[in-house]
Amino acid sequence: RLVVAINKMDESTVKWSKKRYDQIIRKLSPFLKKWFKPKDTVFLPVSAYTGANLLKPVDKSECEWYDGKCLIDILDGVRDTNRDAKAGLRVPVIDKYKE
Repeated sequence: RLVVAINKMDESTVKWSKKRYDQIIRKLSPFLKKWFKPKDTVFLPVSAYTGANLLKPVDKSECEWYDGKCLIDILDGVRDTNRDAKAGLRVPVIDKYKE
């Protein structure tokens, strides 16, 4: 499963815009489909600077259109895998994305 946190949604030119959020998803989705099924990919808007939508859901006064879970709740819900917990962590970098 892939969780994509779209950061800087609080930035002054974005202001939690649904239009900008959807635009980012449209641009990233074709790239991510190479390795992840769309049904296994979760997108969510966040602001790391203010902490919005990280530990608790973003306030409706900031982002009225988002009804999903916050990042920590999504991560808590990720299923365990059958990997050896004592084995080394390998994270392959296969490709990159640049706008």
